Amino acid sequence: MEPCYRHGREDYRKFLARDKFDKPLFKTPEEYAPSTPIDLRLTRIQEVILKGQDVQLYQHLNRLDIKPQIYGIRWVRLLFGREVILQDLLVLWDAIFSDSATLDLVDYIFVAMLVLVRELLISSDYAKCMTLLMRFPPIGDVHFLINKALHLRDPSKYARPANYQFQMLSNLQTSSRAGNQNSRQIQNIKNKTTAVVTSGFNSLKRITAKGRVGEKKVPKSTSDPSDISEGKHITLTKK
Repeated sequence: MEPCYRHGREDYRKFLARDKFDKPLFKTPEEYAPSTPIDLRLTRIQEVILKGQDVQLYQHLNRLDIKPQIYGIRWVRLLFGREVILQDLLVLWDAIFSDSATLDLVDYIFVAMLVLVRELLISSDYAKCMTLLMRFPPIGDVHFLINKALHLRDPSKYARPANYQFQMLSNLQTSSRAGNQNSRQIQNIKNKTTAVVTSGFNSLKRITAKGRVGEKKVPKSTSDPSDISEGKHITLTKK
């Protein structure tokens, strides 16, 4: 029998003291140190770079308990291959691989993407923030993103891109409005197509019904005209 099932309280206390059950069974997330290199890198991106560039955004993500490992592993491992279209991705990779062999620019591109949508993140709850980060909106101009990352890494060498955030956010709003208009146009086309197909089927049904009625009224002939055209002789008999 396990000691915890015994009636003696003294034995149960000795059991707790021996196996140290008086301590918490689970650790807090802060007590778990990152174990893999990519975890360490993502932690440095948020705790050092993002915190130094935008404290308000950093505090908002921490308050919602959004860890960079949730969405950032895919960003870093695929080098933003799922967040950027192929044509712009080639430009982005050229900038990353030509910058340095350590791919240090990836960390600042990571932060630049967060700063790009900071207004949307700050005004959203956990669910909306995760949707935005897991399905990153289309980037209007990848050169703005590269220039922003270079400016974040070395502000004294690279100037701040002009109207960077305003242009990108306006592109997001414009694309959403265009998407709504396109969906309405597609729905109108579907409705018109359905109406045309339905009217065509109704007309075909009416024509078929008339043909069947006409076939019942016309008497069948005893001779086939095709026999005459083919030169066959028909013999008539008198009654």
